[in-house]
Amino acid sequence: MSKLHDEKYKKWDALASSLDEQATLEDDADKKAAAEALGHTTQPWSEAEAKEKEKRERAALAKKALDKQREMEEAGKLYVTGTLPPKIDASYMDGKRILHLKDCTSGSCVVSLPTPLIKVFMTSCSGVDVTFDVNVLTSHLEVHGCSGTTVRVARKISTLQLDACKGLSVALEAGTFSGPDDRVYAAGSSFALSYEGMTVDHDYLKDGAVAVADAPPEEYQFVTWHDAASSSLKTEGLMRLGSKFTTAGAVKGSEEVVGEAMKADKLKEAAAHKTEGGEAFSEGSYAQAVLCYTQALSKVGAYMEGNESLYATLLSNRAACFLKLGHHEKALADAAECVERDPDNVKGWFRKGMSLHAMGKWREALEALGKARDMEGGKNKQVEQAIRFCEMRMEREMRARMS
Repeated sequence: MSKLHDEKYKKWDALASSLDEQATLEDDADKKAAAEALGHTTQPWSEAEAKEKEKRERAALAKKALDKQREMEEAGKLYVTGTLPPKIDASYMDGKRILHLKDCTSGSCVVSLPTPLIKVFMTSCSGVDVTFDVNVLTSHLEVHGCSGTTVRVARKISTLQLDACKGLSVALEAGTFSGPDDRVYAAGSSFALSYEGMTVDHDYLKDGAVAVADAPPEEYQFVTWHDAASSSLKTEGLMRLGSKFTTAGAVKGSEEVVGEAMKADKLKEAAAHKTEGGEAFSEGSYAQAVLCYTQALSKVGAYMEGNESLYATLLSNRAACFLKLGHHEKALADAAECVERDPDNVKGWFRKGMSLHAMGKWREALEALGKARDMEGGKNKQVEQAIRFCEMRMEREMRARMS
């Protein structure tokens, strides 16, 4: 009896092992098919995909070169923090050509060098006094997030950028701000500026900063310049009309023209973000691509009339990123909204189907993928593969229920 039991057990064990091996092979085949349907394969589908892979590899090399360049630039930058030294001269710079005063909280300093610096920055400094007696190759000085600080400029400068500063005092010595194109640009700041006996006090809120489209008042730009005709310093709001900037005074009474120009500008920015998103996707930087497409959506969202199709395309593109990242619910939400806004967007239907496919909702996936197949005339290999896989899984589940 025991021998007979052992023989039966061995037969059952062999059968069970065979069935287990078959199930494992089927699961592996399913996983491979699913990966292929979702585009998660190492081998290119076509010549176009092979070229895209080559493009990604070239982009990765370009990014590596750019990162190396940034590292070299960072190596040439001198950071000064805490208490400022009385003087920053050539020996203090030690061969570096970019100066960044950051988080300085006390001290009075003179920056004086016989050779020009390439760039100069001041960031998040408070209660300090700095004199710049040095030429700057870019002729540009950037001050950001500083408060209760005095900045003195003793050499020619063309552009000062003063952003998010409070209680800033800027003194420009004679001849440093006399060019017809010399400007002080500011956003979200309050400062007192003096030049050759002329003064101007500026506060962005008191001077009329307002929210524009999706930008808060803190991003509203002002420009200050020396008006030689009236021998005075003037400050006005700065507006962008298409590719050009002008003052608010110059377009007063032309609000409709300004509105159209701002719309064109925002849509141009959206197009740029869309391009950046495509480049990031090609490089495999899917999270970065999501950010770019989200920025583009926010720009277009303020001007939806006549731009539904563009908005839908951006949603479809972001859905593709979410699919690559494995965020299938987010991909489905974007793809579903895409086809709701633009029922003729074939990629939207495809990505809706692929999202449902990835979530194991085979019947719903088939419906969406079927629409994509019909719109493309059955020419998309990836769609056909996904449809076959869905049909196979549905058939298997049906057999399982019947057995």
